[in-house]
Amino acid sequence: MNTIFTLLFLILLISFIVSLFRPEPFLLLFKNKLTKGGVKIALGLIIVFFLVAFGITSDYSEEDKKEEKVAGLQNEVEQLKEENEKLKGEEAGATEDSVVEPEEEEKEEKEEDGAKEDEDEDAEEKQNEEEEDIEEEAEEEQGEKEEEADEEIEERRSEEEAQETGEAEEDSQMQKVIKVIDGDTIKLENGGVVRYIGIDTPETVHPSKPVQCFGEEASKKNKELVEGKEVRLEKDISDTDKYDRLLRYVYIGDTFVNDYLVRNGYAHSSSYPPDVKYQDQFNQAEEEARENKRGLWADGACEEEEEAEEEEEEEEEEEIEEETAPPPAPASTSSCDCSGNTKNCSDFSTHDEAQACYESCLSSAGTDVHRLDRDKDGEACESLP
Repeated sequence: MNTIFTLLFLILLISFIVSLFRPEPFLLLFKNKLTKGGVKIALGLIIVFFLVAFGITSDYSEEDKKEEKVAGLQNEVEQLKEENEKLKGEEAGATEDSVVEPEEEEKEEKEEDGAKEDEDEDAEEKQNEEEEDIEEEAEEEQGEKEEEADEEIEERRSEEEAQETGEAEEDSQMQKVIKVIDGDTIKLENGGVVRYIGIDTPETVHPSKPVQCFGEEASKKNKELVEGKEVRLEKDISDTDKYDRLLRYVYIGDTFVNDYLVRNGYAHSSSYPPDVKYQDQFNQAEEEARENKRGLWADGACEEEEEAEEEEEEEEEEEIEEETAPPPAPASTSSCDCSGNTKNCSDFSTHDEAQACYESCLSSAGTDVHRLDRDKDGEACESLP
C-alpha cells in the first residue's frame, strides 16, 4: 500500500507542477468546467488529501508492525528462558563431576608448558655451548695452524740463513797467506795454492821462461798487499784450474786485490770463462791504467823487452822470405808452419790443436812464433774449449 500511495502522490505532484505552467490539458480533462485557477486548486486539494491519507495509513502500519515485533520477541525470550532452565538442570549434575577435570587439565597443561620451556631452554643452552665449543675449536685450530705456519716460516728462514751462511763460507773464506809465489799466485796456510781470477801478471817463476818485464814489481806489490795476512777468498763458477790451483777473487780488508793489480798497471785483464763475474770491471781497470800510464803501461817501462821482441819478429820475417816452404797446413792438422807469424787463436777449433802447434813451434823454432801464449804461462789459446 505504501508503494501505491507513493506513486499516486508523485503523479499528482507532477501534474500539479505542470498545471502551473500549462493548464490547457487539464482544462480539456475537466471539459472546461473549471478555470485555470480551479484546476490548480483541485490538484492541490487532491495532493493534500493524499498526504493526509498516506500519513494516517503509514502511522497505523508502523505501530502494528512494532507491536507484532514486540510480541514475537517476547515469545522468543520466554522460549529461550525455558530452554536455559532445562539446560541448567541437565548440566547442574554434570558440572560437579567435571569441575575437577579442567583444573587438572590446566595444571597438566601448565606443567607441560613448563617442561617444554625447560626443554627449550636446555636445548638453547646446549646449542650455545656447542657453538661456543665449535668456535673455541676453530680458534684453537686456527691458532695451531698459525703457529705451525710461523714455525715453518722460521725453519725455512733458518735453513735459508744456514744455506746462505754456508755458501758465504764456501764462497767467501778467510785464509792466511804464508807465501806469494808471483804477482797473481799465492800459497795459503792450509797448503792450498790460489790463482787470481780474471787477471794475468808478468811471469817471474816460469820454468821455461825468463823473468818478464814488470814481473818482479808485480810480485813485490802482491807481497806488500797479502803476504802474512788473512785474506777473504771469493769463488766464481770453477773451483780449480787444471793445475789444481784454487780459482778465487782475493780481498784484503776493503781492497779488491785482483782489481787493484790491474788498475795500477801490475797486471793485464785476462778472461777465463766461465769465471767472468768481474771481467768488465777488470777491462775498465786496464783501460784506466793504460790511459794514465801506470805500471807496465808507463812510457819506457818495458822498452828493452819490446825491442827484443821486434828484433825476433824481424829475424823471423827474414827467414820466411828466404825459405821456400809450402803454405802452412790447416789448423786442424797435426803439423804447424813455424816459419812466420801466420796464425792466431781463431784459426784453431780446440785448445789441444793450438797447444800442439805452439809446442811444435817452440821445439822447432825455439819461440812462440804465432804468439799463441800471450800470458807466457805455457798454455796456448786458453779461451778455446
